[in-house]
Amino acid sequence: TSVPVGTTYTISATATDNVAMSKVEFYKDGVIVNTDTTGPGSLFSYDWNTTGLTVGSTHSWTAKAYDTATPANVSTTTARVITIGAAPDTTPPTVTLTAPTGSYYRPGATITIKATATDNIGVSKVEFYVDDVLKCTDATSSYTCSWKVPSSPIGSFSIKAIAYDAATNNTSSILKKVKN
Repeated sequence: TSVPVGTTYTISATATDNVAMSKVEFYKDGVIVNTDTTGPGSLFSYDWNTTGLTVGSTHSWTAKAYDTATPANVSTTTARVITIGAAPDTTPPTVTLTAPTGSYYRPGATITIKATATDNIGVSKVEFYVDDVLKCTDATSSYTCSWKVPSSPIGSFSIKAIAYDAATNNTSSILKKVKN
């Protein structure tokens, strides 16, 4: 199992007894980090905060279950290893339309729509829309789309670009109005 750094991950164990359970202890790398005496029922858990851990580090987890007998009967789970992975990408890219620069275009003319897009990890694609209809998708950093201005109806058209990163975070550009 891999858990992203900087998140809280629930470590859980199911423990049952023919009479009753008194507690479950949770051990990380052989050191006790929590004792759950409340359950509920047969489910015991510990919320592990991974903030500050090193990406790529591994941690061995075990749980020890105790019943209510005196002395208690104890059972220990086999170890489970959890690897700390990279933090999830939650930063959306930025995108700006750079062309067309004019406001009026001849009906039937083909214009190039251009955008610049950046992201903290990388832009995976930019989609180009005219009046909220997808016209092109470009995955190369020159981010362009050729669009033929309709002959009819005569009027204005809204152009926008949406940039996506690999984590599917996305951002829309400001709308650009053009007329034919």
